[in-house]
Amino acid sequence: MRLSYLDSAKFLMIFLMVYCHCLSGYTADDMLIGGEYKSILYNWIYLFHMPVFILISGFCFNRDKEWRYNINSSIENFALYVLFQIIWVCLRREFSLEQILTPRSTLWFLMALPFWKILSTLTRNLNLKYVLFFSVVFSCLSSLFAKPEIIQNIFTCWVYFVIGMILREYDLLELLRSKKCLIPIAIIFMVSTLLSYYCWGLNTHRFIIGRGSLIDYENGVWVGFLVKIGFQALSLLACLSVIVLTIDIPFFSNNGKYTLSVYVFHLFFLHLMMTSGRYLGITISYSIIAIYAVIAISGSILIGKTKIGRFFLKPVTINKGSKYREY
Repeated sequence: MRLSYLDSAKFLMIFLMVYCHCLSGYTADDMLIGGEYKSILYNWIYLFHMPVFILISGFCFNRDKEWRYNINSSIENFALYVLFQIIWVCLRREFSLEQILTPRSTLWFLMALPFWKILSTLTRNLNLKYVLFFSVVFSCLSSLFAKPEIIQNIFTCWVYFVIGMILREYDLLELLRSKKCLIPIAIIFMVSTLLSYYCWGLNTHRFIIGRGSLIDYENGVWVGFLVKIGFQALSLLACLSVIVLTIDIPFFSNNGKYTLSVYVFHLFFLHLMMTSGRYLGITISYSIIAIYAVIAISGSILIGKTKIGRFFLKPVTINKGSKYREY
């Protein structure tokens, strides 16, 4: 079965992601509002938008399914990544070995997803609290290496995937969405948002998703580990709050099923519109960027509804071993 409020949350997150990608395509000089506001907004969105997707993926994953099924599912996910990686490399005409092996733009998620599934399948005989402990340890250790960046992405974000499995295992989402929890959750979200505002200059993306090595962290590696764990905890509070507080809106939930299509296709639309906008001399503002985001999302959803879109995205639509649809 599908949980409609998760689809609604996914739709909200995919809009913020596309908006953020469009925002990152412009410098402060292009914007009508200064770069400081752009940085604050950018960091706030990155506090929770990708962790929400990863957490939902973990929530809908069934690690107890026969391992062959989960391995085959991981291979299909990786094949989808390879397909779009080839398309991007050809379009950008970047044929060096480094460019071929480095995930292009948003494709790091498609590359990391199979590894989260495999890691979770290999540790299925362990209690999830131990899996969570090991995921945090590996998240910290991966921060010692700047390259390849995808390794740090995989192990840093595996923490959110494991949290999703824990929420599913103990039916915690339904508990958190009960009326008695809504006010505390809303307060937690406001607090996490304020903290992200005061910490925006620390490059939260570096700690939450995994970017760069902590070897050269100004306050030392061990302090860097603690800061990273702290930011991941802050991110977790924010993304849990987003999921719990999301209202089930039919338009959002109906189109939330196509977020994977938006994820892989939206950059083609953004590149076209941003290039055309610069050529036509369109003055950039936050409202114009929102319009670009809406067009990119709408076009990507339409592609996802076509036979071609369904053919390409079919491998990652269902995990038969789970009572929930895979996201």
